[in-house]
Amino acid sequence: MTAPVPLRIGVHPGSQALFLAWHLGTADAALAASGARAEWLEFSRGLDLPGLLASRRIEVGGSGALPLLLALADGVELVLLGATAPRPAFAGILVRKGDPARDLTDLIGRSIGVTLGSWQEMFLALAAEHVGGTLADFTLVEGFSGREALLAGRTDAWFASGAALVAAERDPAVRLLPDLTPELATRGLWRGNRSYWFADRSALRDKRGAIAALLEALRATGAAVQADPERTSAIFAAHHPRGDKARDWAEALSRLPWEVLPAIVPGIAEELQAGADALLRAGRLSGPVTIAAALADPQTFETVLQPQRIPRKL
Repeated sequence: MTAPVPLRIGVHPGSQALFLAWHLGTADAALAASGARAEWLEFSRGLDLPGLLASRRIEVGGSGALPLLLALADGVELVLLGATAPRPAFAGILVRKGDPARDLTDLIGRSIGVTLGSWQEMFLALAAEHVGGTLADFTLVEGFSGREALLAGRTDAWFASGAALVAAERDPAVRLLPDLTPELATRGLWRGNRSYWFADRSALRDKRGAIAALLEALRATGAAVQADPERTSAIFAAHHPRGDKARDWAEALSRLPWEVLPAIVPGIAEELQAGADALLRAGRLSGPVTIAAALADPQTFETVLQPQRIPRKL
């Protein structure tokens, strides 16, 4: 009897579909049906991802934009497989109720609590250039205790996301700044944060069937959220390090698009490239990144993601 093919998968709460597929058992079942088995490595933050990929401790992972770009800039041989649709309703920048800031321009020279190493840095790099500044014009601080730090005056703003944003929207002590996403979208720079999935290039060559099975499990995650929002929100409430409430996770997860889009969908690579270029100008990347070189060939997309139809732009 042939031994199952092992697939080393990195997982953390910031890659919501992958995190749920792990906890629901759907990824393990899909891999087993394909003759493979998952070897899971849980880590707590996206900044850990480049090192785990470079050391080959994981072969497949998911994250927002910046961990992926950091790994590519460091020379890790990755193939970008897919992404979600944009998710602008999943995050927002908050200030104290009485703060005079009208928009992001008024935060230049001030401090913002962010998840360091996340897509939030890429957004701020693009947005800063859009309003005539640079990423260095903001003082970025780790925003894990974002609401408390904001209300105590330790930061001037807080980039909240997920369940934390849902809870903050009910808080009369804070308010949301206008979202710059529509303005950036008109320039083709940003349409909202996405979650990305990628694989080590050699793993994609040698374990294509296992990776295809994993992506199929990711496709089923949205249906699981809709079918049992109580269960899926409870998973995040129990396992996310921030400890947000299940009811807020239920609302946050309902705002997410769950479709797995092939990375060749127009707009995905272009937005990543714009972000990579802005981060390089800001000194946040160790070297230039060419997203086109990280895309798989069309046959791989056909066999791994099996797209029924390639949308014009999402």
